[in-house]
Amino acid sequence: CHCCGHKMEVMPLSVRSWDCPSCGTMGIDRDLNAAFNIRDKGILELKAAGRSSLLMEAA
Repeated sequence: CHCCGHKMEVMPLSVRSWDCPSCGTMGIDRDLNAAFNIRDKGILELKAAGRSSLLMEAA
């Protein structure tokens, strides 16, 4: 869950949206949830690398 970090142990690919049993967030779209998690992981990696700004200027 992108809201609380809960990970479902098993979820068939046929399940496209779900409700988080941990925080109660309802109707989580599986693909959007994955996109939010990837974005958040990338932001953490950039911060760990010392990037003060997450926006890149056009060359």
